[in-house]
Amino acid sequence: MRRFANGIVLPKINQLANLDIETEHFGAHLNFFADSPFLAFYLSRKEALSGTTKRICHKCDCTSANKAQWFSVNDDNCQWRAITTDELLQQRKRITDATQPGLPQARYNEASKDTGLNRDDDAFEGVPWWDSTKAAWNDWMHGEPEGPCKDHEYLLIHNGVLKGYFSVQKFCQLVHRFPFLIEDGAFVPRKTFKSNFFTSKKPNKKLGSCLKLTGSQALQFGLALPGILWDHYDRTDPHWKCFCDHMLCVAWAQQDSFLRFEQPPPHPIPIVFHFANAHVGRSQLPIFEKKQATWRQQYFELYGRQNPLIHQGCHLTQSIEEAGPPNQRYAFR
Repeated sequence: MRRFANGIVLPKINQLANLDIETEHFGAHLNFFADSPFLAFYLSRKEALSGTTKRICHKCDCTSANKAQWFSVNDDNCQWRAITTDELLQQRKRITDATQPGLPQARYNEASKDTGLNRDDDAFEGVPWWDSTKAAWNDWMHGEPEGPCKDHEYLLIHNGVLKGYFSVQKFCQLVHRFPFLIEDGAFVPRKTFKSNFFTSKKPNKKLGSCLKLTGSQALQFGLALPGILWDHYDRTDPHWKCFCDHMLCVAWAQQDSFLRFEQPPPHPIPIVFHFANAHVGRSQLPIFEKKQATWRQQYFELYGRQNPLIHQGCHLTQSIEEAGPPNQRYAFR
């Protein structure tokens, strides 16, 4: 991948740089690589984000220890600071110092954990207009469905089974009523939603990872799930409200444009149908961010969990403002 960057991509990008185009326009171009390998190989960042990963974000200084203290970068008391170019240079210098000949491996391990870096450079080192603190955005259209969406889908179903709203068998029957979900032969409800995943009182430790859904399937399934369960769930249950708020934000984020929609729908639309009519304009992005902060806080209060990918969604509104709609730079393959 690095040879591909150095031998093919960099020469093409440098050709664009010579055209005297405003450099801010190149940010989305680089997201072509997308997904976690983009960050790992091209920004020298860690690819795996687990509960023991200290640095979980390459846009701000959020850590695993304080990822659930705030639910939006716009919170009045939010103390997450954006990573500056100077700070990144200091982090890289620490990696350089830790990799000097003769030093123990533990020195590098400590520096890597504290900075979130694997190396002291990135694939676009030397390109004059490249700034990895500004031009590289998380691939939300890939990370969200495969992470927070799948986890939340699992938790909603588990809560429904646990409270007796439906059985796993009944749920599979309900899913079969939505044939567009199973056009792909790989989506077989009885194999995807196995009884032993949901019958224990505590959620499975793997959460959404135990559901054999691709990112595309998880995205489609999540938006359809409120419709599937509309008459089979207590809609006053806080688990239901939290999930619907989450999926509304997911639907909003999939817009092709945030410039055409500056007015809300002319009349109230039931939440299950609102997903198909969910539009928000650029002037309404603060409302979008507030709704996202609401479901994140509800999620943490209900489940006591805060996936690192949920935090990365805190930068979604800013990425829309600076790089446009996420679905213009996604990594479904």
